[in-house]
Amino acid sequence: MSIQRNPASDVERTSGINITRNSESGKGESIEICSFTVAGSVFALPIRHIVEIVGKVHPQPVPLSPFFIAGLVYYRGNVLTALSLRRLLDVKDCEGSHELLVLECIHGSFGLLVDSVEDLLVVSSADYEAIPGNSDGRFLGILDTQRMRIRGLFAGSYKQGERLLITLNTDELDPMRLAETFA
Repeated sequence: MSIQRNPASDVERTSGINITRNSESGKGESIEICSFTVAGSVFALPIRHIVEIVGKVHPQPVPLSPFFIAGLVYYRGNVLTALSLRRLLDVKDCEGSHELLVLECIHGSFGLLVDSVEDLLVVSSADYEAIPGNSDGRFLGILDTQRMRIRGLFAGSYKQGERLLITLNTDELDPMRLAETFA
């Protein structure tokens, strides 16, 4: 499964992923997002931050690294730091391989491990709801000790039929920023 960006269009090639257009609202700007699951919850990121969906990977552990670092992944001749969203959410790691999203941030590219990539969706900005500033992750069952530190990870949500897509703040996923947060 792979998505690669092309300067001429946001999505050049998709394989194995459904592309769904949400026509419920019809108002607001159209935004492309990628939805994925972690521990049964559905999350999303704007496509503009995703360089590629690599698919199944097995990161190599890094001794003495922060808890949220799952390891290193070889990617197109480079080595990427792979973050574990499960660990950030204080959810038990699952056995086996994970799918890797390669993301861009100010400090460069990094990988985000998720359980599975679901869909590419086109949603309306009118359907977006920001998560209130006092939200602390309780809706995900996150432990009290982690709530305050990861509050910034959640940007907002989109309602898709009966499910809620929780959007993540890509800037807060930056490994350098996370290292400062958990120092």
